[in-house]
Amino acid sequence: MRKLFFILFAINVFIVNCFAQTRLESAAKILDMEVNLPFSYSASQNKEGIYVTPVSEESPYPTIKQDYRNEPSHGPTAFKVFFEVVASILRHQDTECVIFIYMGDLQISTKTLMSKRADLFSYESLTFNRIKRDFQYGNKYKGASKNDIKDLNQMITHYSKHKAKKMFNADWAVEYPFNLSGEVYENKYNICKAVVAKKGERDIFLYFMLTEKGSKNFDKYLKELSGAFRFK
Repeated sequence: MRKLFFILFAINVFIVNCFAQTRLESAAKILDMEVNLPFSYSASQNKEGIYVTPVSEESPYPTIKQDYRNEPSHGPTAFKVFFEVVASILRHQDTECVIFIYMGDLQISTKTLMSKRADLFSYESLTFNRIKRDFQYGNKYKGASKNDIKDLNQMITHYSKHKAKKMFNADWAVEYPFNLSGEVYENKYNICKAVVAKKGERDIFLYFMLTEKGSKNFDKYLKELSGAFRFK
């Protein structure tokens, strides 16, 4: 009987693990998005948010000083600082492109967002808070102000409304370079471009990590993902 119990328990654990949602799937559900990846990309199967480099003795969690860029970080730890926790990591079959997927601030509900005064806590500022952080622009201890947003809008490439809708069914989409400060991901990817799409109170950030060869095919990688992440 005891042996039967353990067999049934093992089968139950196996079934739960098989059908448990990945973080990409659960994040998409929270943000009310459809995800249909092309065959050229494979997604990590993590069930929770992950750093883009494994946590280890050689690459521990960043310190608070490192997170705020008050203390330097290098190698794998630098990438934890740059991108924080992401929902998923996509890898292209040609191995020249890796994409980190950050899917909005899932700790803040839409209800909370809508209950705040727009001039103090707008979702636009949340999106630009991360863009501001990516550029390391202005006061690092404060969110994006109206003047910051105005300046940052001049530093990013805006997609047309038609392109934003076609690619993401989004109201707004932009692209900008990300400065890796000389760091190289997995000793291979030394170029990064960010693509951000937003609809209403929701946003998604795609960070394209590219090799020198892959950077020449950025438009191809982006085109392949057209329609892969769509807001409902």
